[in-house]
Amino acid sequence: MDAPSDLPYALSCVLLGSIGIYGVLFATGFVLYGRFLLGGICAVIATAALGGIGALWPYLSFSDDSDEAGPGPKRREGGEEAARHEAEPV
Repeated sequence: MDAPSDLPYALSCVLLGSIGIYGVLFATGFVLYGRFLLGGICAVIATAALGGIGALWPYLSFSDDSDEAGPGPKRREGGEEAARHEAEPV
């Protein structure tokens, strides 16, 4: 049986990223035109979207290894040293 896909998490991050970028752009525009309340609301929406991406980030896999793919936080044994050793060419 195949490992579960992390596609729903990735698409959620794309949507949240788009909301965050537009939120920052609109917040900047509103503040420049003196509409501070709307600028603050857009800034809060952008911050919430970025926080959502931060919450979903551990559930994304960035490797093609089928045994490690799937939702859930990834934990590697050995820390940075093991990750550096895996990246070295043989």
